[in-house]
Amino acid sequence: RPLSVVVLGAGKIGRVIAAMLAASGDYRVCLVDHDAHRLDGMPRQIAVRAGDPTEPGTCAALLAGADAVLNA
Repeated sequence: RPLSVVVLGAGKIGRVIAAMLAASGDYRVCLVDHDAHRLDGMPRQIAVRAGDPTEPGTCAALLAGADAVLNA
């Protein structure tokens, strides 16, 4: 089964990392950013979530079931 990876931050680096992981086919990728506009235009195989990962409740919900987390 593909590993589940959450990438926190949809700036230049976060977007590139998320796209590379998703393109490999080895990972299920979720890209998270507090600015929903940064999530526009991502490949459809990447799940996108707008939210503030510094909020404890939001963070717990976003990371549930993740095998790995990358802070970009």
